[in-house]
Order: sequence, then structure tokens, then C-alpha cells
Amino acid sequence: MTSVDTPNESAIAAGAQTAPVRARRPPVPWFSSQNLPSVQVSRLLFALLFLTAWQFGADRLFDSFFFSTPVRILTQVAHELVSRVNLTRSV
Repeated sequence: MTSVDTPNESAIAAGAQTAPVRARRPPVPWFSSQNLPSVQVSRLLFALLFLTAWQFGADRLFDSFFFSTPVRILTQVAHELVSRVNLTRSV
């Protein structure tokens, strides 16, 4: 019993073209620079670790006068954006 997709010998002899077989690439190791998901996850984890250490260290390890916390900075940025939107709507 033959499959419909598989050509028989007479079809091959008559010149029917068969689809080229693609070689399968070997899997890329997780911690390789060529593995895009692992690179993105590593960047995200590094950023979260950096922000967590910064938030924890402010007011404890170094003076917050010189290094404000990330939460205070984001709050101020949000406040500036909202006040700017309110100013443009009133004009």
C-alpha cells in the first residue's frame, strides 16, 4: 500500500519532482548566545536584579539624596507625564 504523497518509481522515472528534504538543525544549548529566548530572559532577569538591588540599597547602603529609589523616579516620571497631559488638554 502506497501513500498518495509518495511518488512511485514510475513517477520518479518520468521526471516528477520531489520536494527537497530539509536537514534538521541541532538544538541550540540554552545558555548559548544564539538562543534568543535565553538571551531575552537573561536580560530581563538582570534588569530586575539590578532594580531590586538599587531599591533595597537606597536609604540603607547609600544615601538617597544622591541615589533616589527607582520607585520614586518612576512616580515622578508618571506625575510629570500626567501633569503634561493635563496642561495640553486645558490649552
